[in-house]
Amino acid sequence: MGRESCVDARLSAAPRRYSHSQAALARAVCDYLASHMERRVTLAQLSETFHVSGTLIKSSFRSVYGEPLYAYTRLQKMQAAAELLRRGDDTIMEIAGRFGYDNASKFAAAFRTVMGTTPHQYRSAHFEEAWKGASDDDKADS
Repeated sequence: MGRESCVDARLSAAPRRYSHSQAALARAVCDYLASHMERRVTLAQLSETFHVSGTLIKSSFRSVYGEPLYAYTRLQKMQAAAELLRRGDDTIMEIAGRFGYDNASKFAAAFRTVMGTTPHQYRSAHFEEAWKGASDDDKADS
């Protein structure tokens, strides 16, 4: 999700079984979540923010994006975290905190569920790939 808006490709890829108002609500919720990725946003908070029921938010989001609200949010957070693990020097706990996790174990469990590996294993594997690529570039310069 990053800070960019939600992907509209999913909207056009699925057969349309939702109203324009459901699509508008789902997009607004998705954009809100993208801009508040550092926090844990509850359904009650979304309901209060958008002045609609939690049930309407959940059903609209699932109809438009094809998956549950929290599954989509977790996927986006873990993909963004993976990017930070690949390119940054931040600790895993610092990265976890950026996405609303104050417990490293819960972050690691969520990351493993989505990415299939622990944050530490992911970073190690991608660090080795980046190092190997840099090493190959050095050899080419010789």
